[in-house]
Amino acid sequence: MLYFSGTGNSKYIANAEQKMQSVCRNIANGIVKKKGFNAISRLLGLVQGSFVPMLEKNALDKVRINDDCTKCRLCVSVCPMNNLEYQDEKIVHKSNCTVCYRCINKCPEKAITVFFPGKVKDQYKGPFFNAD
Repeated sequence: MLYFSGTGNSKYIANAEQKMQSVCRNIANGIVKKKGFNAISRLLGLVQGSFVPMLEKNALDKVRINDDCTKCRLCVSVCPMNNLEYQDEKIVHKSNCTVCYRCINKCPEKAITVFFPGKVKDQYKGPFFNAD
């Protein structure tokens, strides 16, 4: 999306094209430029690197599907880990959750939770999440 009008757009596009050409040249020449790799970024990476695996391990048995589930199987279709499965007329989880929350956000009945018991209050319906 461009925010300029007239010549502003042309300058914006020309600048973007120059940057892309520079990046392509660097890639072709084996040059890797990392942006944002300062001390704070490294610290955050270390924290995430130690926290996320622990979070995923805790989620293995924390997926809950309550009685509001209508067995529509939308959750099964969006799970990138194939963690959810329709089996014996119910949705079951196979202890392979990576806490992506796609199933939670897709469920029309808000019947799925991870970690927290109770009804889901809000679901992500952002521009890149297809709720249909």
